[in-house]
Amino acid sequence: MTLGRSAAAARPGLPDGHARPRPSAGTSAALRGCHDGRVIPAVASVLVGLALVGVVWSTVLVVRDGRLGDPLFWLVAVLEVGLLAQLVGGSVALVRTDRDVDGATFVGYLLTAVLVPPLGVAWAASEKSRWGPGVLLVACVTVAALVQRAFVVWQG
Repeated sequence: MTLGRSAAAARPGLPDGHARPRPSAGTSAALRGCHDGRVIPAVASVLVGLALVGVVWSTVLVVRDGRLGDPLFWLVAVLEVGLLAQLVGGSVALVRTDRDVDGATFVGYLLTAVLVPPLGVAWAASEKSRWGPGVLLVACVTVAALVQRAFVVWQG
């Protein structure tokens, strides 16, 4: 038996007319939020905020001729954990959404954002001049821009 066009239209969800499974009552709030798109803006805002704190901190170190220290390292480590969580959550949300989102671009932004902080920290730690924190400043600006751009792609 084949579903006609009107039967498929009556069952919203997937293009073949099958209904998209909804989260059960026992599903965590985080996953329900991923399903309807509410988690992405909150996580993106926190990550952009952390990246901007890293920008300000790195700027102060550049002006004062400081070096990369433990507190800035740990800030970037927390940012990296958040970026990894956003990559996983964003990928799950992308699979579960019925929005028209350019998936390759969205995941590309998220994946690139995950790769930038470790590279920035490695370079900043190896640079013994005042520009070590300058490298981290650029990395944090890049992360903020990538997270914001991923959010714009998610919104459509």
